[in-house]
Amino acid sequence: MSMQHWSSQLHQAASEGDHVLLQCLLEQGHPPNSVGGSKCWLRGASEINTRTPLHYSAKGGHLLCVRLLLRYGADPNARDGDGYTPIHYVCQIHNPQSDAREGAWLCLTSLVEFGGDTTVRTNSGHTPLMLARWQKNVVCAKELLKQGMYFRLLRRVCETLVTLSAWYTERGGVITQAPNKLAVIER
Repeated sequence: MSMQHWSSQLHQAASEGDHVLLQCLLEQGHPPNSVGGSKCWLRGASEINTRTPLHYSAKGGHLLCVRLLLRYGADPNARDGDGYTPIHYVCQIHNPQSDAREGAWLCLTSLVEFGGDTTVRTNSGHTPLMLARWQKNVVCAKELLKQGMYFRLLRRVCETLVTLSAWYTERGGVITQAPNKLAVIER
């Protein structure tokens, strides 16, 4: 096993899942979006390490650290030098143990809850769904497909409302919106 040289305690705590130390460091004002980390964490990664603590926590499936960093303002869409976001890393978790799979799924849903983009591609064109499929991370793949279905449904609803609005406006009608209601006013 190779020795890792960490550029900050924050990155090390995030990588090791030490949420107690991570919280202390964040409370002391360490920036949650700082870049750096281990110099030998991944083979083939860019020479300049641009990973945030959230990348490391997501890669390890450390839910408490992921949620803590997100609450302190960590960017769920931060990209490293290879274009990977924390969602890309969590989708690469492959562990046959059910608790590890559950941790990956919970990390993914937390990242999405805080605005993580499930469709972004890496510099080499890989989506989180592609990575989950290649790693046989079934729980993350299912969640990504579910997120995609919600997005497509929402887009269709919005497109339909825009089309209806244009159609009624052309005919002199008006569409208004009240909370939880849509009203069509004919003229």
